[in-house]
Order: sequence, then C-alpha cells, then structure tokens
Amino acid sequence: MWIAVTKRFSEFNDNIVLTDSQIDDGDSKCRGITSALNSKYWSSDSEDVHKLVVGSWGKSTAVRPPYDVDMFFVLPNTEYFRVDALGGNKQSTLLQEVKTALEPFYPQTTMRGDGQVVQVKFNTLMIEVVPAFELDDTHYRICDTNDGGSWKDVDPVGEISRLNQSNTASSYNTKKLVRMFKIWRDECGVPLKSYVLETLTADFLNTSKWANCSYFYYDWLVRDFFEYLIGLSNTYIWTLDGHLHWLDDSWKSRAESAWDRARKACDFETIDLVDAAGEEWQKIFGYWIAKSP
Repeated sequence: MWIAVTKRFSEFNDNIVLTDSQIDDGDSKCRGITSALNSKYWSSDSEDVHKLVVGSWGKSTAVRPPYDVDMFFVLPNTEYFRVDALGGNKQSTLLQEVKTALEPFYPQTTMRGDGQVVQVKFNTLMIEVVPAFELDDTHYRICDTNDGGSWKDVDPVGEISRLNQSNTASSYNTKKLVRMFKIWRDECGVPLKSYVLETLTADFLNTSKWANCSYFYYDWLVRDFFEYLIGLSNTYIWTLDGHLHWLDDSWKSRAESAWDRARKACDFETIDLVDAAGEEWQKIFGYWIAKSP
C-alpha cells in the first residue's frame, strides 16, 4: 500500500524549489542594488553590508517561477532624522529618494515606489527594496506611504528565526510544506499571503502527530492541514512576525475543496490507485505534482 506517496511528494518538492541558477540570479541582483545604494548612502561599494534579504527568499520558502525578492537596505540613522523632519508624506519622499539613487545604475529598468518598497523590475524577476533603519539586532523601522504616511517597526530577523525553529523541530518539513501550500495558493487563486501560510504551516505542525515523519506521510499531512485551516476561519492568529492577524473566510471554500480532494487522494493512495490519486492531487497543486510518479 501507498507505493507512490514518497516518490510523488519528494518529486513535487524537487519540482518547486528554486534552482541554483534562479537563486544566483536573485542574489546577484540584490548585490548590485546593495552596491549602488552603499555608494550613495555609505560611501562604499560593498555588495553585502547593509543588506538583509527577507520574505520568502530570506526564509527559503520561495517557489518556482520566482517573481520577486524582498530585501531591506539599512540607511544611516541620520537619514531617518532628516526625513522625519520633513513635511507631508515624508515616507513617500524617502522612497522617491531611494529610487532616484538607483536610477543611474539601472537606466533601462522600470522602477516605482509603492507602499513600503521601491520596486526594481528586471526581466527575470523584481527586487523590492525596503529602506530601513536599524533599531537593534533584529528590529527595524520602515516606511509606509499609505494613508498619508507612517513609520512601522518590524522584526524580520525574529520572523526568519521562528520559522527556522519550526523547520528544525519538524525534521525540516515546515519549509517543504510551506512551498507546497504556496503552489496550492497560486494554482487555485487562494487569497492568503505568504507570511500567513508560513505561520499556519508552523502552527499546524506543532499540533500534528505526523510532524516529524518522512515523505511517506505527506498525503496525510496535506489532508490534515486543510482540515486544520478550515477550522481557523474568522479567527485571529499570531503571525511569525509577532503581529495579531485577522483570518477571514475569503479562502475557506477553496480550502474545503482542497480538503475534499485530498481525502479522496489519500483513499486512492491507500489502495495504490496511483493515477486516480494523482488526478486529485493535481486538482490541488496543478501539474507541479505528478499524476504517475
């Protein structure tokens, strides 16, 4: 029984994890932007200092095809005091200044300031640059141009650390499952942000008796996650970045469909109806997962 599960889900993970060339591409672009901004703000050409890669890339939960990389660039604190003394939407002014600093280095590249980031749109992927001011070893102050502009204190290092802790405690299953659930989100149009899926996966594995198991149990882990998720509709959750987040039910019907299909797939896996199981998994994950591994 269950002759296809291990191969199906191990191949699924291999199909969606970023390739070395994709990672090198993203890292190279981040290094170039870091060097450009260091020359403007720190009189340096370093490609590494004052840079912090965050989001999915920083947590190693990004999936194919890569779309964007989130990176903090740490500005001198003197820039914070200068900008904070300005009138109007000073946060928007800061984004425009960072954008202007990058333009001579990337004259053919489309850029725009948006919310908390400067978007640098390369042909292969987008780098979202977050101007940041360091508060301590893990906390940073960033800008938000929405609603007239404001400052926001965040803890990206703590967020990465907490996900890493879950990944280690679950025998490295957390990040694999996060990537799979991101594929479900993308394939089925599920309105759940990455940091929410990361939090939910970590919380789920903290309750699952299969948390430390091998790929052989991934059919049950996927099935049980959707059941767990459905039970959280219209509740508050604490996200990995330490914020209270309202989880509405806009995604619930899609989770219910996924749970129903995962239950059917699990039943087929039990009696080795490999293709039938694969058809159900593909309704959840698309062609990223094999019908007949």
